[in-house]
Amino acid sequence: HGKVRPSLEEDLAQAEKIFEMLEGMGISVERITGELEDEGVDSFSAAFTVLLDAIDQRLQAMTEDRKS
Repeated sequence: HGKVRPSLEEDLAQAEKIFEMLEGMGISVERITGELEDEGVDSFSAAFTVLLDAIDQRLQAMTEDRKS
């Protein structure tokens, strides 16, 4: 098992070299990151819409039950 430690800032020079290498190979990390962000937002939005629709249906059912 690993140990908890602030590792995000370790070996930043190596990380920068890797990003530069990817860019040199024609792989745009910025473009890929943007696409992943867009897909994540779209996915969340769709799930949230489903949730709101389910809540609305339950509220309507409760309102109809009270009218009966």
